[in-house]
Amino acid sequence: MKHLIFLATLLVSVTLVTPLVRGQSSSLFRTPRQPKTTLPVVNGRVKTLESSVAATSLVAVTLPPPKKFAVHDLVTIIVRESSSADSKATLETEKKVAIDGQIRDWPNLRLHDLAHFTMRPSRLSNGPIRIGIQHENEFDGEGKRRRVDQFETRVTARISDIKPNGTLVLEARKYIKTDKETVRLLVTGTCRPGDISAANTILSTALYDLHVTNEHSGELYRASKKGVLTKFLELLFNF
Repeated sequence: MKHLIFLATLLVSVTLVTPLVRGQSSSLFRTPRQPKTTLPVVNGRVKTLESSVAATSLVAVTLPPPKKFAVHDLVTIIVRESSSADSKATLETEKKVAIDGQIRDWPNLRLHDLAHFTMRPSRLSNGPIRIGIQHENEFDGEGKRRRVDQFETRVTARISDIKPNGTLVLEARKYIKTDKETVRLLVTGTCRPGDISAANTILSTALYDLHVTNEHSGELYRASKKGVLTKFLELLFNF
């Protein structure tokens, strides 16, 4: 009888203790899943960050939303263009001409005979007159050309149009006049909004259909040009 009472008491104790143990294990080793915080799209990729990390980390920084542009907004274009060309040519020509012939009968060209439509043999030589021409020409030419161009400047452009796909059309104009010297600068091109930096600048190498026109006019420009006589002499003695 005592053994039956002991077994019953032990069974009841195990039944009551088991739910407590399970509840304690769940609270110590299982943590609720934290929702994710979605960041803006950067270069076509969505950046995600755990909200718990964003709330406790000292280095996690939420990216700012992408900048929006409108027509007539201003963007600074950094023009940095350079080009180089190197060419070399060699030409060798050789020409020979030889002509040999003879005239057996040479007429006597007298006005009296020509007026009466008659011709008499000439007394210049007893035999046939021989004609010989020989010409030789050789030419060796070699040319070498090297050119390096570099142009750097900064100019502020305005957005003249926004295409349906979001690309921006930029147009920049600059006009500088000092005394009688005038400089006109025109820069146009199309770019993507993502290529514009946080400082609101863009390199000219990132522009599509880039057109850069830099014109100078004035006394100094005219003084540096060749005169008409110099151009004529160069054309005359070019060969």
